[in-house]
Amino acid sequence: MRIIKECKTCRSLERSKNGACKPCGRIKQNERNRAGRLQCHIEAEAIKKKNNEIKEQAKIDKKAYYVSLTPCGRCREMIRYVCNGACIYCN
Repeated sequence: MRIIKECKTCRSLERSKNGACKPCGRIKQNERNRAGRLQCHIEAEAIKKKNNEIKEQAKIDKKAYYVSLTPCGRCREMIRYVCNGACIYCN
Protein backbone atom coordinates (compact mmCIF):
# COMPACT_ATOMS: atom_id res chain seq x y z
CA MET A 1 0.00 0.00 0.00
CA ARG A 2 1.29 3.41 -1.03
CA ILE A 3 1.27 6.23 1.52
CA ILE A 4 0.23 9.60 0.13
CA LYS A 5 2.12 12.52 1.65
CA GLU A 6 0.46 15.91 1.97
CA CYS A 7 1.68 18.80 -0.13
CA LYS A 8 4.19 21.07 1.62
CA THR A 9 2.61 24.18 0.08
CA CYS A 10 -1.16 23.66 0.40
CA ARG A 11 -1.45 20.58 2.64
CA SER A 12 -3.63 18.78 0.08
CA LEU A 13 -3.63 15.01 -0.35
CA GLU A 14 -4.89 15.22 -3.94
CA ARG A 15 -2.22 13.87 -6.29
CA SER A 16 -1.99 13.33 -10.04
CA LYS A 17 -0.63 10.15 -11.64
CA ASN A 18 2.93 11.48 -11.63
CA GLY A 19 2.72 12.32 -7.91
CA ALA A 20 2.42 16.10 -8.26
CA CYS A 21 -0.07 18.07 -6.19
CA LYS A 22 -3.25 18.74 -8.23
CA PRO A 23 -4.34 22.05 -6.60
CA CYS A 24 -0.84 23.54 -6.91
CA GLY A 25 -0.66 22.35 -10.53
CA ARG A 26 -3.98 24.09 -11.31
CA ILE A 27 -2.72 27.34 -9.79
CA LYS A 28 0.52 27.20 -11.79
CA GLN A 29 -1.36 26.39 -15.02
CA ASN A 30 -3.72 29.36 -14.48
CA GLU A 31 -0.70 31.64 -14.07
CA ARG A 32 0.81 30.32 -17.31
CA ASN A 33 -2.52 30.76 -19.13
CA ARG A 34 -2.82 34.38 -17.94
CA ALA A 35 0.77 35.12 -18.96
CA GLY A 36 0.21 33.60 -22.41
CA ARG A 37 -2.79 35.74 -23.33
CA LEU A 38 -2.48 37.80 -26.48
CA GLN A 39 -3.03 41.55 -26.61
CA CYS A 40 -6.28 41.01 -28.56
CA HIS A 41 -7.63 38.90 -25.66
CA ILE A 42 -6.76 41.62 -23.16
CA GLU A 43 -8.45 44.29 -25.33
CA ALA A 44 -11.57 42.14 -25.78
CA GLU A 45 -11.79 41.67 -22.01
CA ALA A 46 -11.54 45.45 -21.49
CA ILE A 47 -14.32 46.08 -24.05
CA LYS A 48 -16.52 43.48 -22.38
CA LYS A 49 -15.97 45.14 -19.00
CA LYS A 50 -16.83 48.57 -20.44
CA ASN A 51 -19.98 47.14 -22.10
CA ASN A 52 -21.09 45.76 -18.74
CA GLU A 53 -20.58 49.17 -17.14
CA ILE A 54 -22.69 50.84 -19.86
CA LYS A 55 -25.42 48.21 -19.42
CA GLU A 56 -25.45 48.63 -15.63
CA GLN A 57 -25.73 52.41 -16.01
CA ALA A 58 -28.69 51.92 -18.36
CA LYS A 59 -30.31 49.65 -15.74
CA ILE A 60 -29.86 52.33 -13.09
CA ASP A 61 -31.39 54.93 -15.44
CA LYS A 62 -34.28 52.49 -16.12
CA LYS A 63 -33.78 52.54 -19.88
CA ALA A 64 -34.96 49.73 -22.16
CA TYR A 65 -32.01 50.00 -24.60
CA TYR A 66 -28.33 50.82 -24.54
CA VAL A 67 -25.66 51.37 -27.20
CA SER A 68 -23.06 48.62 -27.04
CA LEU A 69 -19.40 48.96 -28.01
CA THR A 70 -19.55 45.72 -30.01
CA PRO A 71 -21.86 45.26 -33.00
CA CYS A 72 -24.34 42.41 -33.43
CA GLY A 73 -22.81 39.45 -35.21
CA ARG A 74 -25.76 39.14 -37.60
CA CYS A 75 -26.92 42.66 -38.51
CA ARG A 76 -23.97 44.77 -37.23
CA GLU A 77 -26.26 47.11 -35.22
CA MET A 78 -25.07 48.28 -31.82
CA ILE A 79 -28.37 48.95 -30.00
CA ARG A 80 -29.25 46.22 -27.50
CA TYR A 81 -31.90 45.44 -24.89
CA VAL A 82 -30.89 46.05 -21.28
CA CYS A 83 -32.83 43.04 -19.95
CA ASN A 84 -30.94 40.36 -21.92
CA GLY A 85 -28.32 42.12 -24.09
CA ALA A 86 -29.92 40.94 -27.35
CA CYS A 87 -29.90 43.08 -30.50
CA ILE A 88 -33.20 44.97 -30.91
CA TYR A 89 -33.29 44.45 -34.69
CA CYS A 90 -32.63 40.70 -34.70
CA ASN A 91 -35.22 39.93 -32.00
